[in-house]
Amino acid sequence: MSKLKAIEETSRQVWLAGLGVYGAGWKYSVEKFDQTFTKGNELINDLIATGETVETKLQEKLPKVKTIDLEARLADLKQKLGFNKVSTATRIEELTAKVDSLTAAVAQLATSDKKPARKAKVSVKK
Repeated sequence: MSKLKAIEETSRQVWLAGLGVYGAGWKYSVEKFDQTFTKGNELINDLIATGETVETKLQEKLPKVKTIDLEARLADLKQKLGFNKVSTATRIEELTAKVDSLTAAVAQLATSDKKPARKAKVSVKK
């Protein structure tokens, strides 16, 4: 039985060593995660502070940047790119109205012509 106890004791030690490896790995992983999280937060805070500094310097050097009317520039750009075009249906309605007014003007000119219309001569042969 001493061999059986020795095998059991060795197996238990292997099991405990495996648990120890798992525990050590878990502890190492948690520590590294905490360090990474802390360093990541520090890095983000440093980048924000640097960004604020750069923004302040730019605003000091370029004061006219604040006065640019962004909406007007966007409207101009949209106009140049053709985004403000009138819809096809609206354009057709406008053109139809113009054609109708021109037709009415031509009809009025035709009826108010100062020259009398020629009457056809009918010749009757006897």
